[in-house]
Parts: sequence; structure tokens; C-alpha cells
Amino acid sequence: MSKNYENFYYKKAKEKSSFFVGHRKTILEFIKKHSTKGDSLLEVGCGTGEISKVLPSSVRYYGIDTSSFAVEKAKKEAEKQIANFYLFNLKQGSLNFNDKYFDFVLSVYSLEHFKNPGFMLDEMVRVLKPGGYLIILAPNLEMPLSSINAARHKNIFFKIWLAAERISDYLFRIAGKHRFRTIKDNFTEETGKYEKLDDDLNYIVSSYEVANYLKKFHKMKEVFVKKFDGGNGIKDKIKKIITFMPSMKYYGGVLFIITQKTNYD
Repeated sequence: MSKNYENFYYKKAKEKSSFFVGHRKTILEFIKKHSTKGDSLLEVGCGTGEISKVLPSSVRYYGIDTSSFAVEKAKKEAEKQIANFYLFNLKQGSLNFNDKYFDFVLSVYSLEHFKNPGFMLDEMVRVLKPGGYLIILAPNLEMPLSSINAARHKNIFFKIWLAAERISDYLFRIAGKHRFRTIKDNFTEETGKYEKLDDDLNYIVSSYEVANYLKKFHKMKEVFVKKFDGGNGIKDKIKKIITFMPSMKYYGGVLFIITQKTNYD
């Protein structure tokens, strides 16, 4: 990714990253309510670290990202001395922190960019203290035949194959299996462009897959889950009906989940 492109990308991301509105506001309010003096927070995929500027001063902030451009920009823009930024080597995979280190682990629109999402969920839980909170916000693309912008440059044969695999993934989720479907060489990686939402997506996120995986394999307790609460229009009613299908109870909105670590081993 070129420096000029990254400058454009993170400028656009910053425009949508206010922690005073929407889901981000809910995240900030939750952290303020549940944090105590000396707590530490790790943001995985921190970008330019916008939340570090609005966190309570009592919370120690750590941000990691694959982009050295974003991390250096975050360092320059940091308004508080509580922020410590670390580069994250995605090829290496593991988070460079000890077990049970953080009181909060935060992932805001970063999970979809991981090429190994299941492993990264494991890592985020690993570095979380017992009783700590894992907060994830990401797009929800679990409807098997929904369009994927990140694959729009692919040929028709790939798209047919991907649709068949996503239907298969859905059936596996019903059976309690987690495949974490990813796209190799997404639109941005192939073209160097970012024109539509999620052009740079790797993981085709399923809210049900993520939530069920955390509960089944890590005994995480759901504290908050955003479910569909749409209006009375025809489309809203259809979405509501879909939520009664197997493994689709989180359908109709983004993945927004807060879980608490209950494993004290």
C-alpha cells in the first residue's frame, strides 16, 4: 500500500470514527462505566488511535496495527501521554503481549481485515485478564448470497464458487463448525484502489460465527449483543423473519458484541 493511498485511506477512516455518535459512543460509554484506575486497554487494528484521545485518563491505552504509517501518524497526533503504540506483524500472527495482560481488548472494524480471524480471536482472548471485556465491532456479512465488494474484481467462476462455499459455511455454522471464510487477494490488494465499502475486506464476517466461537471455545459470557431492531417496512419485516432461521439470529445489522472472560485458569 503506497503512502499516498494510506494517507487517503486513513483520512477517510478518521471522518467516520467519532466516538461521540452511534456504536462507537456506546463503546466509549461502556469503557467509562466499567473501567477503574490503572486499567489497560489494547486496541487491535488501532489505525490512527482515535479512541485514545477520548478515553478516561486513568486507562492505559495500547494500540497495534499492521500499518507503520497509521501508527506513526497516531503517535504524532496523540494528545495524551497515556497512549503507547506498537507495530503488529500480521505475518507473525501472535500478539506480542503476555497472557492475561489487559482489562479491555477492543477491535473496531479490524476483524474483517484479518486473514486468520479465528486465530486472532484466540489471541485477543489470551491477552485478556479474567473478568476482562472483549469488544468487537465489524460488518456482518453472514447472508450466504449477499454481495462482497472485496471480490467484485473476480471472474464469474470465482463468484459462483464463493457463493457455493458460503452456503456450505452457513450449513457448517448450523452444525456448530467454524470455517472463517476469507478472500485471498481482495479488490484493494489486487488493484491498489479503495472505492467502495469493504473493498479491502479479507474475512467475510459472520456475527453468529464469531459469537458462537467465543462462547463455545473460550467460555466468553455475552454482556451485550446488537440484534436487529428495525422498523415496520417490508424489508425490515423480511429481515426480522430471517433472524428466526438457524444461525441467523444476529442478522440485520453489524456485528457489535461485548463479551466477558470467565475462564480463570
